[in-house]
Amino acid sequence: MKKSIFYKLIYICLIALIISGAVSAFILQANYENTRIGELTQLLQTASKATDSKDASYISSITGGNRITVMDMEGNVISDSSINQPMENHRLRPEVSSAIDGNVGVSKRTSSTINTEMMYIAVNSGSSIYRISLPVSGVDTSFLKLIPAIFAGIALACCVAALLSGGISRSLIAPLVSINENLDHIKRKEYDKVNFAPSKYEEISSITNAIDGVLEELSGYIEDISKQNDKMDFILNNMGQGMVLVDENTNIIHCNRYASMLFKNSTSIVGNSLLSLTGEDKICNRTEECIKSGVSRMFDISIHGGVYSVVIDFINTSWQQKGAFILITDVTEVRSRQKLRQEFVDGVAHDLKNPIASIGENADMLRRGLIKDDEQKKEYLYEIVDESIHMKEVIDDLLILSVLDETKDIADCPAIHVYDICTSVEEKLLPMSREMNLSMKVEGNKDTLVKMKPEHLEKVMTELMTNAIKYNVNGGKVMVTVEQKGEKAKISISNTGPGIDPILIPRLFERFYREEQNRSAKIKGAGLGLAIIKHIISLYEGRISVKCIPDVGTTFTVKI
Repeated sequence: MKKSIFYKLIYICLIALIISGAVSAFILQANYENTRIGELTQLLQTASKATDSKDASYISSITGGNRITVMDMEGNVISDSSINQPMENHRLRPEVSSAIDGNVGVSKRTSSTINTEMMYIAVNSGSSIYRISLPVSGVDTSFLKLIPAIFAGIALACCVAALLSGGISRSLIAPLVSINENLDHIKRKEYDKVNFAPSKYEEISSITNAIDGVLEELSGYIEDISKQNDKMDFILNNMGQGMVLVDENTNIIHCNRYASMLFKNSTSIVGNSLLSLTGEDKICNRTEECIKSGVSRMFDISIHGGVYSVVIDFINTSWQQKGAFILITDVTEVRSRQKLRQEFVDGVAHDLKNPIASIGENADMLRRGLIKDDEQKKEYLYEIVDESIHMKEVIDDLLILSVLDETKDIADCPAIHVYDICTSVEEKLLPMSREMNLSMKVEGNKDTLVKMKPEHLEKVMTELMTNAIKYNVNGGKVMVTVEQKGEKAKISISNTGPGIDPILIPRLFERFYREEQNRSAKIKGAGLGLAIIKHIISLYEGRISVKCIPDVGTTFTVKI
């Protein structure tokens, strides 16, 4: 473009110089002719006034040797410095006719006498007409001497024009080059490098100002879009769910951080297949089915030991004509709770069904009078009472669990003596221990304190010490030890019973869990006691552990 502008400027300058040279030459020649005519007219008038001679040769000698013709007022030739023979009347010649009328006559024509193009100038002296003639070539020859100077001027002007054209082309191209470079920066999104230098050309300045205005608006839009994208990325990457977008070929369009971490994939994900991310044929197959049919899919799947709900929805939008949206949610706890609720229902049904059935059967037999013996009637009545008490205990425990489930934290609890609570529970359980000939003893630090509601600590100790008595051997022992461990209290409850299968220990604190052998045994219970004390201890950020040696005994340790 720079060369094109340069050459075009040179062409324009050359054409202008040629035209101006031609016009100048024409004007110079005309001026030269006019000047020459004036000089000759003045010379001829001076000569005609200086002498009354009619001798053309004499007058020619005093006017520089030019051809002189002398005529009377009628145009008859009196003498001619170049012709010595009679000549025709010249009255009809333009210059002569004009001189007869009192004007200076000037004309150019080819002389019929000497067959040469001549310039004629005629003046009226009052009594005669004097005419001077000179060849036109003589005038042109004088002008031709000026042509080398004219061409030299044109050449010099061409050199100056070339230099100026180069400078002008550079000054014109420089802002355009700057605009092009800045547009390249904009194309590459290098907005910080965009800088339009001021231009002395108003038209270019208006273009750069317009681009600056558009760029400013564009930068605002880009900044807003960037903020929206950052916000969306932040939201998507901090979701507590895995989110994956795939196209119609199940190639990944977007994958958030949760999904990437869930499937332990740290490589570049976008553009890869869904199978390379998940490694799960079930997810991939269901996704393909969803894309083909346009019908959503929902199912559970096990990933790394957890249970996850997978929802696949068909998408058909302006930015993605066909694809699928996959949402993966961790439902391990939800499914666990559902299982617990089911076990809870099963446990309640099991623990209430038998006593209700027993009460119903015994009451029905008494109502119908099938039991005649008074002692046997008393036994049936006692059994009804025992089952009713058992049902009440189950319901009470359920109510306690319900209250504990609603309790989030414990605050402003008094400091209580652990030893005193343990001895109080011991006294209440003495009748039960005596029935099995057990020896029960509480020992340890009597000044041990713990910040806890008294009823909660009493419930914990009652359940643990009751179990230590129930699951013991006849004539065995129950030992309760209280210790102060820094700011926490440590309570150990040991017995000399048959112990617990170590495999079953992890399930001891589940709601309604009881060993199958104990469910059919005479030991009453709903399997809620240990679940309750575990819940209470957790409220106070404590811990409970179990250690068992078969046929030696079991020790429950509480740190709170």
